[in-house]
Amino acid sequence: MFLQRRIIEKVSGLSFEEFVMKNIVKPLKMFNAVFDPKPGHKNRTSCYDMENIRCPEVKFIRGWLWIDINDLYKWVEGMNSNEIISKKSFQTLLENPYAKDEGGSLGRYLEKEELQRHNGVSYRFESIFLNDMKERITIILLSNNLNRVWELGYTIHNLMLGKGYEIPKKSIYQAIRTEGLVNVDRAIESYYRLKANAAEEFNFKNPSELNKLGYELLRLGKHRESIAIFRLATTEFPNDANLFDSLGEAYYTNKQYDLALKSYNMAITLGETTGNSNKMAEKIRSIN
Repeated sequence: MFLQRRIIEKVSGLSFEEFVMKNIVKPLKMFNAVFDPKPGHKNRTSCYDMENIRCPEVKFIRGWLWIDINDLYKWVEGMNSNEIISKKSFQTLLENPYAKDEGGSLGRYLEKEELQRHNGVSYRFESIFLNDMKERITIILLSNNLNRVWELGYTIHNLMLGKGYEIPKKSIYQAIRTEGLVNVDRAIESYYRLKANAAEEFNFKNPSELNKLGYELLRLGKHRESIAIFRLATTEFPNDANLFDSLGEAYYTNKQYDLALKSYNMAITLGETTGNSNKMAEKIRSIN
């Protein structure tokens, strides 16, 4: 990103801030846009954790533009109407011929549906926008508490198109997290109780829900508890290579190398794609 800014400055003869203000902010009348707002600025929010406690301020790199949801919508419309760049240039950025498998420079572009999707998660902030060029629908959702805007965005999109939709289910991670940080055995009991009595209400089909809790416990140094959650996850999703890789990491951190190797080998058998399991398996063999 720093290199990108320097290229813009070199080609334009303007500072990055001057270039953006002149060519994007002012033409699109993005009146709330501001560079490097200080904490407490009206357009800048803080994130909150699961207990609704305000997160510590995050230090971001200087020199970037902050905008609110209204200005983000103006930017999307400005791109769609070719007010900022030509239609050809916009299409090139969307399709990104230099990184087809990675998605476009402006997020994923689903060519068949003419749908641009850009989303991201940082700390406890979460965002998504869906730019449906065929139906001229723009959906922008921003959250400062990880409120699962991905699912909500697609639900709203389907509603607007008159398609079938499913209301996003509650997070099982959030449901057992507080208990899991105190007593993991009771949290697991709660998991099975909710699965037996409220399966339609909670999301039991997403393996990342348990994976997320397992890593939170691991970061807190609660190794036994982390292992318990990852074991639960691999029991619930026995064909998920990523979960066995996570269990291997927890065992390895707890210096249970034989069990770690067993888990990594299982991840390899299931087709773990990053190569981490192979690397860790070799590392454990060299220890032994």
